[in-house]
Amino acid sequence: MALRRLALETDRTAFPWDPAEDPNSNIDVVRERLTTASPTDGPVIVGAFERDLIGAVGLIRVSGNAVWIWEMYVRPGWRRRGIGRRMMGEILEVVFSLPTVTKVVLSVAQSQKAAICVYKAAGFRTSEEVQETVEMVLESSRDGLGAQALPAEASA
Repeated sequence: MALRRLALETDRTAFPWDPAEDPNSNIDVVRERLTTASPTDGPVIVGAFERDLIGAVGLIRVSGNAVWIWEMYVRPGWRRRGIGRRMMGEILEVVFSLPTVTKVVLSVAQSQKAAICVYKAAGFRTSEEVQETVEMVLESSRDGLGAQALPAEASA
């Protein structure tokens, strides 16, 4: 929760929520989501630790064949060290293990140039630009993404 609050306060353009109105900063909401979580439907959260939590990214199934990656964040002092790239690689490994998933979607503020680079290196492409947000997608034509190799840059 502390990392999320920090993200909302320090990177206001990166997330759609106002810190005072963010439903995901409510411990009861988070507890309920995690209590009902399943490995195949989510939510699944990947964290990066260096003693304390320094980064996180999550995913949740949004349909039978699609998952949504949400709110990747790395503490400012830990950026530009490959942590976001490694977290993206880890969360995509989870995605690739889901047999029916053929589509991964996410949205990112256009101002978040470093994040967009991480997503593109992992194989995402821009699908739509709406106001100040870029919608990105990673797709596969097979029964799931597991047959698609993760680009070397995304697993570094």
